[in-house]
Amino acid sequence: MGIVVIDELELPGGITITDVYININNIEIINSSTPNAKYSIKATKFVYLNKVKRESSSSTLTTGSVSIVTDNLTNIEEQLYTELKTEYTSYTDDL
Repeated sequence: MGIVVIDELELPGGITITDVYININNIEIINSSTPNAKYSIKATKFVYLNKVKRESSSSTLTTGSVSIVTDNLTNIEEQLYTELKTEYTSYTDDL
């Protein structure tokens, strides 16, 4: 599961690319100590040149993080992808 981002993305070296493939992994859930019982969920975002590079286990172009706070532990991955998509204006889902 991932998304193909059509937006132009600028890499740390200043190169601009489009149609990158992004997936998330390393999901961590932290139970809040507050009375409202919210959970802090974070994951690592992996950015690849394209899906072929992802499938061939090539190195990532860059990484980042995605995080949410929720009281619902159903479909955590879907919730994280929904949050990830807020960073971009043009993308397609890759299920």
